[in-house]
Amino acid sequence: MKKFMIEDNDKGLTLLEMIISVAILSIVLVTVTSFMVTGMKMFRSSNDEIGLQQDVQLALNNVENRIIDAKMGIRCDDDGTQMILTVYNDKAGTEAKEYIVWNRNDKKIYYDTSAANVTLTTFSTNEVLASNVTNFQIVMKDGNIAATATPNPSVTAALTPSVTAQPTKNASPKNPKVEIAIEVEEDGRKHVSQKVVTFRNNIAMGASDTIYTGSGNGLDSKAEGVKITPQDVYLVPGESYQFHARVTGTGYPSQVVTWSVNSTGVSVDSTGLVKVDAATAAGGTVQVIATAPENSDGVVPAGSANIHISKINGISVTTDAEKVYAGSMLKVNATVSGAELNDDMSKVTFSVKENPSWVHLYSNSGVFGLDKEARGKTFTIVATSVHDPTITGELVVQVEDTALSDLGSGVVTANRNSSTELLTNVVGQNLASTELQIQWEIADYGGLSSDKVSVDKYSGMLNVEKDINYENEYHLQVAAKITADRLSEPVTTYVSVTIPKVSIKFINGDGGAEIQKNSTVILPYEVIGLDGAMTEIMATTNPSVRNSIIFVTEGGIRLSIGDDVKTSKISVIATFKDTNMSDTIDVTVK
Repeated sequence: MKKFMIEDNDKGLTLLEMIISVAILSIVLVTVTSFMVTGMKMFRSSNDEIGLQQDVQLALNNVENRIIDAKMGIRCDDDGTQMILTVYNDKAGTEAKEYIVWNRNDKKIYYDTSAANVTLTTFSTNEVLASNVTNFQIVMKDGNIAATATPNPSVTAALTPSVTAQPTKNASPKNPKVEIAIEVEEDGRKHVSQKVVTFRNNIAMGASDTIYTGSGNGLDSKAEGVKITPQDVYLVPGESYQFHARVTGTGYPSQVVTWSVNSTGVSVDSTGLVKVDAATAAGGTVQVIATAPENSDGVVPAGSANIHISKINGISVTTDAEKVYAGSMLKVNATVSGAELNDDMSKVTFSVKENPSWVHLYSNSGVFGLDKEARGKTFTIVATSVHDPTITGELVVQVEDTALSDLGSGVVTANRNSSTELLTNVVGQNLASTELQIQWEIADYGGLSSDKVSVDKYSGMLNVEKDINYENEYHLQVAAKITADRLSEPVTTYVSVTIPKVSIKFINGDGGAEIQKNSTVILPYEVIGLDGAMTEIMATTNPSVRNSIIFVTEGGIRLSIGDDVKTSKISVIATFKDTNMSDTIDVTVK
């Protein structure tokens, strides 16, 4: 009988092979996942950008659809909060006008219709044409003439507004167009788009301060009022000013007005240019009047503005400073008196008579700087009217005399291994201690070198090193150089500094001390000439005592003895290392 042998060749994965396989698979999965996430983000971002562009284009289309079929005229008004675009569709104004309004606060563009005249403040929101609008610009064009219809042209650099179109008596616009630019912002993304709308009808166009006459385009218009800008102007005799008038009403009223004034000494020409006669005009308020032709109701619209004719009578110059010092700043005040003066009429320029070199005008608000050479001198400040240079005011200024009357002197003891603040007593005439500046330097090192002793230039802190011969005494001279802006020249005084030789002495050592057996006593000492001396002191006893402990502390030498001490007196000796300088105190054992 035959036997068959079956060889087992099946092999499994080892643990190491499995770990390597899992690691490779993880790297592949992370890389693939990263690419997928990045791709999704790019797809989402691209989708958001396309959606934003579609929103802007939809907003442009919505505005275009409301205005392209305007029949009679279009105009734009803006008060800084809302911009309103009005579309006129009939001569009489009985049909509903169309209104497109951008509200800057809620960033929406609205659409509404009304037969009444809607203003920026009375507009009621209706249909929303666009949301998230951060800027909206209208640039009107009439043939070769362009008029900017919004005071905020910053929405896009592509629309550069040209000069404002002037009204023409017989306007016959050709190919009227309007350029529209809208900026929309969503989730931090902004997109700006623009388009040019060409009107299908031959209409009249204008901005809030430019209304075209209706006489040449068949519109029925009626003047209802006249507004003059500005409303208040301040002038002095001899000056001129150009006023502007706007005729308001329904449709497109004519802008022709007649100018007049209600006082002698003041004249106005047909363009609104006012001249104040230098010789005959009196101070006070004069009215300039603009009158429009009589309208169909028999009403003569008119408007007025005020001309304040200023007369300057004089200028007074004062200062709040009780005393004036050399090296300091001086503030003066000029008060212009007269009639009908505004802020501009009260302006002056300052100067100094004879222009001394030690006085400087730092600010035309009346701030002067005085050099130290001004000490004890007198000068005159002049204030001159900007509008009438023939009128001036003066202030005579006396500068106080200043001097140091007592420098004082100082004597200081400084130890080794220490920092000592140096002071000097200074008494001055018309000088405050806070304004004095002191700079310190060592004038005489007394045999020491600069690496052993130094002084801070500004604080006067004297630093003495530790490793200076303990057995010698040193004497230094430190100079204090004193300056002040109001002193004519610097002054120097000196401080004498003594660094004594090092010594140690037990306090009350002559009377000795007592100690009980099996107890401790503190023997206080003082060190002259060295700070932080504890590590430099050695303490011993004579005779040497068994069962005793002695060591040095900051407060004194600490001696402890047991109860089996046989001697009745112990001498405690304190000695500086590597020197013969020492002191001894006798301690009686009780």
